[in-house]
Amino acid sequence: MVAAKWQSELTVGKLLEYYRNKVYRNTWHIPDDIFARAIQDLQDWALQHYGSLDYDLSGESRFKIVVVSNWA
Repeated sequence: MVAAKWQSELTVGKLLEYYRNKVYRNTWHIPDDIFARAIQDLQDWALQHYGSLDYDLSGESRFKIVVVSNWA
């Protein structure tokens, strides 16, 4: 069931900024020295792949709820 949906405005640069600021919890455990190199590699890849940090990644976001009963 889709509980909510909304329009997300996002660019490659903004997404990189979120990663650089360790907004996502999957980045919290990465040591700072490794993280800095990884972010630079990611930015280099993004520029090569998308051509600009202003590339638009906007789209619809959804919050889904899945109810499972009698699983086991």
